[in-house]
This record gives sequence, structure tokens and C-alpha cells, in this order.
Amino acid sequence: MKKIIMTSFFAIALQAQAITIQEANDLYNQRGQDIENALKAADHYATLATQASDKVTQAKMLTLEGLAIYFYAERVETAAEKESLHKKAFEIADTAITLINKEGDRFGATPMDNSDDTKSALAEAHYTSAINMGKWAEARGVLASLGQWGNMKMHLDAVLANDETVASYGAYRTLGRAWLKLPFTHGGSKKKSLRDLQYAYENTLNEDYGTAENSTTTLFYLDTLVARKVRGDQFCDAYFGMSDLQDLTDEEILEINPDFLPEFKTDIEKFINGVDFEEDIHAWADSNC
Repeated sequence: MKKIIMTSFFAIALQAQAITIQEANDLYNQRGQDIENALKAADHYATLATQASDKVTQAKMLTLEGLAIYFYAERVETAAEKESLHKKAFEIADTAITLINKEGDRFGATPMDNSDDTKSALAEAHYTSAINMGKWAEARGVLASLGQWGNMKMHLDAVLANDETVASYGAYRTLGRAWLKLPFTHGGSKKKSLRDLQYAYENTLNEDYGTAENSTTTLFYLDTLVARKVRGDQFCDAYFGMSDLQDLTDEEILEINPDFLPEFKTDIEKFINGVDFEEDIHAWADSNC
């Protein structure tokens, strides 16, 4: 009888944990309605990480926590708050990395086992650390951004070594943006920027809607196309694909990417208003499309 009771308690505990995972995911999926939901989801993922029965699951929960904090941090107003939140997020991701690599440190790129699941989990953690580290450095200023580039690059190289497809080829998107913004003394290159962004764009192109499954990829790609003075269909097709998003319903955007609706809406506004571009993409379109 005691064994049956204990088994029942264990089953209830597992069920409760599963419900909590669903609650965390549901909160994160509602981040577009209220950014506080992202922060609440992060707290749930942190709790789930402490309950995880294996290192890979623990790493995945920590990575999701870091991504949820990233979303929230990008939508707060002060640089000081952004800096604090992004630092917290990349340190959380670094913990995830350390859990599941053989080197046992935050830049370790060798997964603790050779399974695809572990490789992808390690790649996701490195990607999450890299993007938060980049935003943390930006919040601190230009010199800090340059100073952290070497560490970011190590994280991104680790993504490519394990699973280049994570976050819709996110390492290539991040590298492509960095090559455009970095000075040549730190490897900056419009040519390398176009190479990496084109790779991310073409590998995630939704043929039905004529745009990448990650809207940020399209924005970065357009910016670099103009910087490289690319004319004709290569630029115009990407430009009009992004422009056409303005006319889509939420349901149609979800067909492009079921996990990225709030980010699509933010990027559509940036596109319309020309925010966060290095180049005037609208003037280029007017002249060349």
C-alpha cells in the first residue's frame, strides 16, 4: 500500500511539473500582450530548471529563461535596466552551457554526448548567451560592445559547430549584423555581412510570403544589401516581401512563423519608420525598385 501511495504522489508531481511547463510556455506566448508575461515565464523556467531530472533538460529551461529575459529587456526604457537584465540573461545561459559541455566552461563547444538533442541544446544556450551579451555591451556603450566581440564570436562559433539551424540560422543573422557594424579593425566587412545574412535569409525563406521566417533576418539583410549597393530583384524582392507584411493578419504571420508574432509586429514597425537601420532602405527602394 505504501508503495502504491508513493507511486501516486510521484505521478501527481510529474503531472504538476508538466502543467507548470505548459504554464510557462503559455505565459511566454502571451508576451506580445504584456511584456510582464515574459518576465513571469522566465521565473517559471527558472523553477523548472531546479526541478529538472537531467542536465540537458536543466540547460534547456535555463536557456528559455535567458530568452524570456531577452525579450523583456529589449522593451524596457532605461539603458541601466537593459544592461542589468541582459547581463543576468547571458550569465544564466552560460550556466546552461557549462552544464552540458565537456570542457566545463562557458565557452565549451564540445557537447557532453553526441546526440542531436544535446548538440542543439548546447547551440541554443550559446546563441542565447551571445545575443544577450551583445545587447548588454550595447547598453554599456560602443567601447564595451567592441570589447565583448571576441567573447560573442566564441559563442557564435560554438553554435555553428553544433547546430547552425537554431533560431532560424540565428548565428549567421547575428554574425551578419556584427560584420556590418564592426570597424574593419575588428573584422568589420560589408562583404562578410552580406554572405552570412544571405545564407540565413535563403535558408529560411518562406516561398508563399516571400520573406524569411525570422523578420529580423529580413531587416538586417535589407540594410546590408543597401550598404553593398545591391540593385534589382535581390533587393526589391526582399523589400516588397517585408513591406507586404503590413497587410497580413496575425493568423497569416503565424503561418510564416508560429513562434515569432510579437517580434514580427515590432519589426514591421521598425521597417515602416526606418528605425535601427544603418542605411535608408526606403530611399534605395524608391530609386531602384
